[in-house]
Amino acid sequence: MPGISTILNIAQGALQANQMAMQVISHNMANVNTPGYTRQKAVLEPQLAFTYGRIKLGLGVKVDSVIQCFDQFTTRTIHQKAASLKEYESKASVLAYVESLWNETGEAPLSQTLDEFWNAWQDVANNPGDSAQRTALLEKARSWPRSSIL
Repeated sequence: MPGISTILNIAQGALQANQMAMQVISHNMANVNTPGYTRQKAVLEPQLAFTYGRIKLGLGVKVDSVIQCFDQFTTRTIHQKAASLKEYESKASVLAYVESLWNETGEAPLSQTLDEFWNAWQDVANNPGDSAQRTALLEKARSWPRSSIL
């Protein structure tokens, strides 16, 4: 028959298990403002029961494990959104670079250069026999990419 020592051992085990649970709680409280910290929880489970005749007597409780508490759906969504953000940031970087190549606020904007190029074609179409018009068109064709892009 279990005696007083068994009762005291059960009480000791319960105190130790709850002390561990309190340590987990204090760890959670200490890290409440830590970015990226995930709350933890002590999982308590009963010890194996002792059979005395036809009576089962419990032997107390123990800490089975300490688990992290987080929502997998929320975590997965955060990771997906962060990946999308990085993708959009890199696209914006590339587009900003392309925009700087065709800067419309500079000395010779692309639209103005293209207008001059197509006007030179129109002049040649209106007067195909004039060599000055053809020479001007050739010069526009040779110079327009350098003046607007570089």
